[in-house]
Amino acid sequence: LMNEVTDISYRSLDPGYWLPQTLENGDQVLIPIPSDIQQLIQETFYPSAAVAAGDYRALAEQENVAVRVYNNTTIAGLAGNTREFLIGQGISIDQVGNMPSPDNTLTTIYYYNTGRNTALYLASVLGLASDRVERGREGLATDGVIIAAGTDMPTIVSGGQ
Repeated sequence: LMNEVTDISYRSLDPGYWLPQTLENGDQVLIPIPSDIQQLIQETFYPSAAVAAGDYRALAEQENVAVRVYNNTTIAGLAGNTREFLIGQGISIDQVGNMPSPDNTLTTIYYYNTGRNTALYLASVLGLASDRVERGREGLATDGVIIAAGTDMPTIVSGGQ
């Protein structure tokens, strides 16, 4: 007789936890990002020790990275509306614009090299789960954070109205 286990928690090392790299001999390898993997381990096995939203705000202020909002939909003015919402939450936005090829998906927050805590803080402000935060890898930036405002953003910035 087997006992039913209902509290299994698992995570995977998605592309945000490693960087692809080509060695001098042409071999393609994946380089792990130890700090991000350590954070994943902490969140998975010790969730009660996870950082609270208020702590992410303090950590985000320490990072002091640029925050950009890009419209990832065909909804006109979404980046600007998102910027206004975030300014109302006390968050400064450095730039707004459009994603090069909007794909009308849900909002994702990307961080580049630095800015992971800022991205997690923004996710908490926007009411997004932490799995909507990813390491940026499409070359839109070299540092800071990009909020790719998606099809769920109009509901978020209108307060669910």
